[in-house]
Amino acid sequence: MAIRLRALNLLVPIHAIERRYPGGLEACIDDHEALIGERVWFDGRLWRDGADDPEAMRELVEGWACVGLKPLVCVDGVWRWAELCVVDAMTGAPTLPCPWIEVDTERSTAWLAGEAPGAAVGPDDIPRPGRTIAVRPAARPLVLETPLAVVL
Repeated sequence: MAIRLRALNLLVPIHAIERRYPGGLEACIDDHEALIGERVWFDGRLWRDGADDPEAMRELVEGWACVGLKPLVCVDGVWRWAELCVVDAMTGAPTLPCPWIEVDTERSTAWLAGEAPGAAVGPDDIPRPGRTIAVRPAARPLVLETPLAVVL
């Protein structure tokens, strides 16, 4: 399956959420319940959250880092997305190299590399829940190895 892209997209593999997010995927869904179908949607392989501007996206990246995901890694002197990836729908590309994501600029979709894209999932494909979001405190303070302004 594939994820529909809109503006700035923060993509996280579901397996990374299951491994790193406190309480796993179920807790992540509970914590984001009020946002599902608005700015959050997922297809069973990828989770998408989004923003309309770089500052809001920076806050999203920092939030995911605070719950245990590693945003960036430097490989041979090149910064890459690690356990999440920001894709700009306008350019149709990740803002940094991201070897685990593929993007179709014509369809404005993304999916895990090496898999068939299949049908695209977007906000209209997700039922909108009626409850408010439960907020969990950050697991630990955020420490990034590089300023996010460089990559957003």
